[in-house]
Amino acid sequence: MKPTEPASMIRLSLDNCDTPPDRGFELGYVTVQCGNNVYSSRARGLVMIYLAATDLLDGARLLLTHPDSSYVFIGAGSDWSFAVRRTRHRGLQVTTPAGAMLGVVPQRDYLVAVWDGVQQLITERPPAHGAAWSDLSAAMDAYPTLDKPRLKVQEARSPGRRRARPRRPGDQRSEP
Repeated sequence: MKPTEPASMIRLSLDNCDTPPDRGFELGYVTVQCGNNVYSSRARGLVMIYLAATDLLDGARLLLTHPDSSYVFIGAGSDWSFAVRRTRHRGLQVTTPAGAMLGVVPQRDYLVAVWDGVQQLITERPPAHGAAWSDLSAAMDAYPTLDKPRLKVQEARSPGRRRARPRRPGDQRSEP
């Protein structure tokens, strides 16, 4: 892959390894995949996974709100890290601490990958309520709404009742 070529995809995985839950300070692994390049904390040790999720959300939000910024993720409880720097063409360059290129990805793809990774973590293993959960909830609430898919929450509905489709600009509805 050429350094200036956008990666075909980016994926962030956050895996909780601790059982049972321990007040939100469980340990786990973070894995970043850009195209075929995979970089994981598994080789360097465990990170405090819910604190890592909060840090990833806050770092992605920083990149969005400050166009000249870069971000270095350092796993709490570990020395494992990766860096995200802005390119000239509004992409994000993801590198290891040694400077090895993992990939160049569109900003939106990175934002969605962070959100999806956090959503998968809390869906599979919700943290215990406490300080770590409070911080993670605040980071999720502050995350940009235009660039994130919504959490998939089951809605309770009455049987046989359909939800009205939201009206879109240009829709023509006839009144009965």
